[in-house]
Amino acid sequence: MADDVKVIKLEIESPNEAIALLGNGDSNVKVLEEELGISVITRGEAVSVAGDIERVTMGRKSSRHY
Repeated sequence: MADDVKVIKLEIESPNEAIALLGNGDSNVKVLEEELGISVITRGEAVSVAGDIERVTMGRKSSRHY
């Protein structure tokens, strides 16, 4: 990753929200990682997004639609 790495954490409040955000079989996560070149890590009710500041910001904006 680049020198300007940013990590943001998102909290998932319900199973429905998790499915909407992550997709079935984490399909949305895979698209975000491939298209934006970021890393998405899920742990329980927390989702961490890491990568270049600009790309992580785009990923966060995408997640707001869910």
